[in-house]
Amino acid sequence: MVTIKGSKSLHMRLTVEKVRHLINPPGQWIAVAKGPVFDELAIHQWKVNCDSCAAELNFEFMVESKLGVKAQKPAATARIAELGWKTDGEKHFCKKCQEKAA
Repeated sequence: MVTIKGSKSLHMRLTVEKVRHLINPPGQWIAVAKGPVFDELAIHQWKVNCDSCAAELNFEFMVESKLGVKAQKPAATARIAELGWKTDGEKHFCKKCQEKAA
């Protein structure tokens, strides 16, 4: 996993294809990795509130810049789900409120 430059909490999973040890400087190495292909990522920071208890979630998400504003909402919804919150239409529910409802 690598962190995303300019982000406080986002990361990306890469698959290491090979590692090469360097002679100079000793103990250093280079890795060749494979991962998602994109031109430029835009990092957005949004805030949502739980519609049940008013808990607040400040979160970052990333979307490819060339996809524009249309791609932001689906990317944000996916990130909210990754963080354990539930989205139902325009409503959001935190982990605690989901457990209470279950």
